[in-house]
Amino acid sequence: MSTWRRPVLLFFLLLALFPAIASVARLFQGETPGPLGWLGVAAFPFLAWLWWRHFSRFGAAAACHGGCLPAVKDPVGGSDSA
Repeated sequence: MSTWRRPVLLFFLLLALFPAIASVARLFQGETPGPLGWLGVAAFPFLAWLWWRHFSRFGAAAACHGGCLPAVKDPVGGSDSA
């Protein structure tokens, strides 16, 4: 992904995610959402998953499939016994 696309995609994702969060919060408060509100409630899990998987610190490391982090080598020989 090119360097300018990632911030633009994050902007549009958050532009959709924040109203979806508000719709879910209103639903939990007992209000009945309108048609656009139900769209936000229905889209919330997918939008949250997209953010978690591609833009959060937790999902970014998992997306590397082990290729992003350096391998940790075990120390060879010698023990620290007193």
